[in-house]
Amino acid sequence: MMVGGDRYVMRDSFSVSEEETLHRQVLRLGSLALEWLGRFGREQMTVEELANALQGLGAQAMLAKHWSRLVEEPGLSSCLEVLQLLSSLETEFQFQLLRYGFTSFYDDYKELEQALARLRRSMLPDAPGKARFIEDGTAVRSSTSTVSEGGQ
Repeated sequence: MMVGGDRYVMRDSFSVSEEETLHRQVLRLGSLALEWLGRFGREQMTVEELANALQGLGAQAMLAKHWSRLVEEPGLSSCLEVLQLLSSLETEFQFQLLRYGFTSFYDDYKELEQALARLRRSMLPDAPGKARFIEDGTAVRSSTSTVSEGGQ
């Protein structure tokens, strides 16, 4: 499909862009961490179990691997936010809990929950300001949520 002289990648059920795959991976990691935090809050996990689980997420490695894309591509800003939160939880959860108490856990839970909601919204097909993808994989943030067939 040609729009304004640029060729945009069409997404369908048979092809998934790298960005969409990254969105899904980050959503999966974030949802898992949120579930664990909830279990901890309901006293179904100990501090040690939660800390070990969080350290095994691999968010820091994913953040390092995709850093340049995450900071350069507007369509990945929600992924960057979630990965930064998860990275912080991986390394500092026990310290924050010991230093600041249960309040820090609650704050982390709410912040992650809100970041995941923003990530889910950014994955919707017609999200306002959603990044569109041109053939070379560059994300371009659109000021409108739809593009007409004739490029108008």
